[in-house]
Amino acid sequence: MFVEGKSAQATDRDLPGGRRTLDLDTLELQQAFIDVALPLAGGTLTLRPGRQALLFGAQRLISPLPWGNTLRHWDGLTAQWRAESWSLTALATAFAPVQKTSFNDTDDDTTLYGLYARREPQDGGHGLELYLLANERPGVSVNGTTGHEERQTLGARALGPLVGRTDYEVEAAWQTGEVGAGDVNAWFLAAQAGWRPEGLRGAPRLWLGLDLASGDDEPGGDVETFHQLFPLGHAYLGFVDAIGRQNIADASLGGKWSIDQATSASTALHSFWVLDDDDALYNAGGVAYRSGFESNEVGVELDFRVDHRLDRHAALYGGYSHFFAGDALEESGSAEDVDFFYLGLGFTF
Repeated sequence: MFVEGKSAQATDRDLPGGRRTLDLDTLELQQAFIDVALPLAGGTLTLRPGRQALLFGAQRLISPLPWGNTLRHWDGLTAQWRAESWSLTALATAFAPVQKTSFNDTDDDTTLYGLYARREPQDGGHGLELYLLANERPGVSVNGTTGHEERQTLGARALGPLVGRTDYEVEAAWQTGEVGAGDVNAWFLAAQAGWRPEGLRGAPRLWLGLDLASGDDEPGGDVETFHQLFPLGHAYLGFVDAIGRQNIADASLGGKWSIDQATSASTALHSFWVLDDDDALYNAGGVAYRSGFESNEVGVELDFRVDHRLDRHAALYGGYSHFFAGDALEESGSAEDVDFFYLGLGFTF
């Protein structure tokens, strides 16, 4: 049995929305579940009923959102079967959204269920993940189409070494279903290629990346805008969190270096475009906040970050990001650049 409490606090926030559900959750039961393990078909089946955090794959679609102050959790049942390098997880859950000053009740209308299979990389080999996820949301509006949403997401992720000192990761998914009277036909693709130059101090890894997520070619009717589900977009679409994985193209490059055994530094450069200018630009929470574009160029973001481990319990981290606003923002409203600086200390008991 595992029980975890949480208190997430924030000082006054002098920005629109004040202290958000991302910032404040006064006193909460973060997780409370029991594991029942049973031998099955040469492996182990673990049943887990209760409140729990969910994390799958690279967290592009399902994440507890560790960057957020308040974290995510779900109520329901997961069942995971493990045998050697394979695992298969079935889930039937409902989201428990943050209520800043009261208990986070289950939202029975916002559900997530499905299957997630994973083969772990063996001896430097290739890893594979396959998944079928289904979600429901009430009262959804996507580019002029409104109604109850039922989506199914069929996807796969592969990763591993390439020739020499190179590596790769590719993830793609297709969505079908309905929003109101409209049919859903949406997709996303993420790919990254890495290279570790030989003989350089700090064992750097350099990488090139591409992230694409479909948009809608006309308002109303059928829906072609990808739904990002419950992502950790912060890890892939810029630390400023201005962009969500919906109707977007992001070409990126970056690198990570080990300065010494305790310290590492990383940097990334992102260039963003809307894929379809008849759809909106969506923020990290999946909310449409700009539309009416003539140019597809959203902007460019530059990120720097340093991590330093003090000892086995404590680690410091900090970074700076700058977002350069593009023509699409200038055409649709305020287009100020964004500066973002952060510094943190993590302590693990």
